[in-house]
Amino acid sequence: MTGKEYQELAIRTCSIPYDQKEDRLFHAVFGLNSEAGEVAGILQKKYQGHEVNLEHMEKELGDCLWMIAEACNALGTDIDTVMQMNIDKLKARYLLLHCESHWQTRSVQKNRTCFTGDRFLSLQKP
Repeated sequence: MTGKEYQELAIRTCSIPYDQKEDRLFHAVFGLNSEAGEVAGILQKKYQGHEVNLEHMEKELGDCLWMIAEACNALGTDIDTVMQMNIDKLKARYLLLHCESHWQTRSVQKNRTCFTGDRFLSLQKP
């Protein structure tokens, strides 16, 4: 499923009328903050001696994604566009993040060799 496909399906469940873009945007932004707080709350439970419920966290992250879809819809854009814009920003900021061999150093000169075409060589810490 693409982000755009998800957005089209998710937005069908939005109760705020389509023409009330500003209300939809406010709802999305406030809701995203609320849902992100729920994700944080799941992790916070660890410090109360509870196990972290990863399945519950995944569900709450899904709620965060729903709010992002609503915000994109209210702004007249789609998730795929926002995702690509973010990767482009990260490419410019971090010269395509870090190669495995240079993950810790963040050496700009070394990172220039870590990118070929439009492909990250590594996005995960070694």
